[in-house]
Amino acid sequence: MFGRADIAEQDKILSDVSKLVDAGVLRSTLREEMEKIDAATHAAQESARAIGKTVLSGF
Repeated sequence: MFGRADIAEQDKILSDVSKLVDAGVLRSTLREEMEKIDAATHAAQESARAIGKTVLSGF
């Protein structure tokens, strides 16, 4: 199911990207971390003001 003819190329790309992340050249779009899902969390995501990624943690 997950076998791909270009798996070696995918490995090289992922390795290159991880080096750029480690070097600080690429940054995540993580903008906010929230610890619970509630109306305020939902409203923040549904608003037109949400920028980047929101991570839900603490489960």
